[in-house]
Amino acid sequence: MSSDFSYRVAQVHRQFIHLSRRERILISVAGLVAILLIGYLWFIEPIYLQTDNARKESRRLSMQVTSIEQQIAVLQKDLEQDPDKSLKDRIALNQRDLEKLDSQLLQQTQDLVPANKMAGMLETVLSKSSKLRLLEMRSIPPVQMLDIEDSDSVQTNLYQHGVQLVLEGQYFDIQQYLESVEAMPWHFYWKKYSYRVTEYPLAEVEIELYTLSTSPAFIGVWNDR
Repeated sequence: MSSDFSYRVAQVHRQFIHLSRRERILISVAGLVAILLIGYLWFIEPIYLQTDNARKESRRLSMQVTSIEQQIAVLQKDLEQDPDKSLKDRIALNQRDLEKLDSQLLQQTQDLVPANKMAGMLETVLSKSSKLRLLEMRSIPPVQMLDIEDSDSVQTNLYQHGVQLVLEGQYFDIQQYLESVEAMPWHFYWKKYSYRVTEYPLAEVEIELYTLSTSPAFIGVWNDR
């Protein structure tokens, strides 16, 4: 088998020698190209593909690492912050709103007659008129004006305290009494006024006045005719 192979090589060599110089150059170049192509396909291309895949995998892993680092940075920032900060901020804001409301309520009620002095002031004014007769004076249970719960925090509620008067007298005497009440340094709210002639020139007038207070304490007045 070795002699046969040697014979064929020698035969090819003789054929190659008898070729023209141009043909020998072309065959040599073609052979070199074939050798290079086979070397590229067998050795260089697999190595190149492996290297390219390794680069792609490296870029993918690098992107994953960057993403994980960003997530870690966000988590660290969240951990450094107070988890209850948002809730505490809302509580502080509500507290400021309540304090502001308390201040406004106190300002709006400072010129009103104190609930515990209301009946006494009305009687004092009435005592200056000898022509009027007090038939009835009674207090009206306080009414809570704001729908809030009482607590230890700053929450001032508002209560309506009322007094009902029934007077008897002549028209101008009643008018003078009402004007005296209106001229008092303390103020009332008028809620009800009912005038009825009983036996001319006498008339009976029913008046309901009220004041506002931050205290739910009952006035505690009762005087029936």
